[in-house]
Amino acid sequence: MVQIARSAPGDRLNLPLNLMLIDLPMPYDSASCQNCPYFQQAHLPPDKCTDRTDQPVELECHGSKILIVAEAPGVEEWRVGAPLQSITKRGGTAGARMAQSWKRTTKRREDFDIVNTVQCYPGVSGARDARPHQLAVCSCSGRLAAILREKNYDRVICFGTAATEVVTHLQKIHNFSFEVCSKRHPTGGITNAELDSAW
Repeated sequence: MVQIARSAPGDRLNLPLNLMLIDLPMPYDSASCQNCPYFQQAHLPPDKCTDRTDQPVELECHGSKILIVAEAPGVEEWRVGAPLQSITKRGGTAGARMAQSWKRTTKRREDFDIVNTVQCYPGVSGARDARPHQLAVCSCSGRLAAILREKNYDRVICFGTAATEVVTHLQKIHNFSFEVCSKRHPTGGITNAELDSAW
């Protein structure tokens, strides 16, 4: 197993991923989860905690050969337990931007499988959702590796830096043959045209 140095809350990926990622199948009660700063929602205030029994937001599977990998669940995804929810809020949401893009390009949600790089809600930073802690990214990497092995995708569309870095690392070490399409985060300044070109 790869050893991971602990870091301060809010740190971003700043080490080579081949030194950080845990590449093991990962049940949610594993040591990987227990060493994660998001384990048992310890980082969240009570009003942001979910009472769902199975807390992580897992893969939404439609039997597609195309996988969307987003960064992390937002507060609404955390509440309902499903990725990329299309809700309206100030500043926009990734789910709403994608739903609008699918409508423009005559695609449907069901055309894709959808997962997050980090499966637990990172909380907030100021007025926005926080970016995932690097230890959470590492903790969830084994789960993503297992999904990529099992599903044998033709194409993986990554939104955001964390998603792209983790997926390309896993592709390299496992010799996965899928095509990787890397895009900026849907709320990170990406144009409609660039977003529409992802599909």
